[in-house]
Amino acid sequence: MTSGGFAPSVGAPIAMGYVAAAHSQAGTALEAEVRGKRVPVTVAAMPFIPHHYHRRGASK
Repeated sequence: MTSGGFAPSVGAPIAMGYVAAAHSQAGTALEAEVRGKRVPVTVAAMPFIPHHYHRRGASK
């Protein structure tokens, strides 16, 4: 993993990292090492949750 932390918007920890292309399909179950302990993780598509904002008058 490259970074991670608790995400209040999803109510759970999230992280980003690099995986081989063969393991990059959303829903793939993997293991990650966090502070010396292996934990189960699942590949998810970005964004983790859909946004609910709308831009007004995009600046140029």
